[in-house]
Amino acid sequence: MESQRPRAEVSALRRLLARRTEETAAEVLQTGTIPSDRMEELTRLERLLRLRESSREGERRGWSVPLVAGITLLVASFFLFTHVRNTPVELDLTVSEIGFVVRRPNPSAIR
Repeated sequence: MESQRPRAEVSALRRLLARRTEETAAEVLQTGTIPSDRMEELTRLERLLRLRESSREGERRGWSVPLVAGITLLVASFFLFTHVRNTPVELDLTVSEIGFVVRRPNPSAIR
């Protein structure tokens, strides 16, 4: 629940910055000049928004490494503990002779 609050604050700051920027643009179109105090206010508001967003990015990055490590561990465990009964092998050879030696016969292979 606490993670929703900073996200809502960032959204509110974005809306405030957009509204103030639109108000300033309308005023500039009417008067032809940008009031210095308004421009300074917009600049500070934009910097605050960037700082707030960058603090949120740091929180998200903290979970990415353990998450990737956990997923990797799950996938590796699956492949290590899953037994494959048969593996088809295809050979495309050009040979003059070949020989095989079987030490003891496998009863399940003879049918």
